[in-house]
Amino acid sequence: MPERLMMEDAALAEEARNGNAAAFVKLAKRWWTPLYRFSWNISGSASCAAQITERTLLAAIHSVEPPPFTRVSFKVFLYRVALRLTLTREPPASTGRQDALGTIREVRQRIGPLDSAALE
Repeated sequence: MPERLMMEDAALAEEARNGNAAAFVKLAKRWWTPLYRFSWNISGSASCAAQITERTLLAAIHSVEPPPFTRVSFKVFLYRVALRLTLTREPPASTGRQDALGTIREVRQRIGPLDSAALE
């Protein structure tokens, strides 16, 4: 993604944080599909992916000050939030097959904190 668009995303998030609904809509239109696909690929659930995408976009404008994307690119921030929300979501009702999310959680508990941090 060109540097100009990354800067524009951060500016749109800041405007949305200050109450500009049009800025949030523009940001959401730009990022909904890639974030949805990312979350769906990890979760395997369309409804979960939609909820996570919505929560990720809201996190982009409700993040604590200073905005985390001042230290990393806005894109990295969004995907980091989406990954964290996907991995920490409540598992669906048991379907009789091993839940991949449960497996990931189990592995994260067995590995050291440094390796676990790399997954966040």
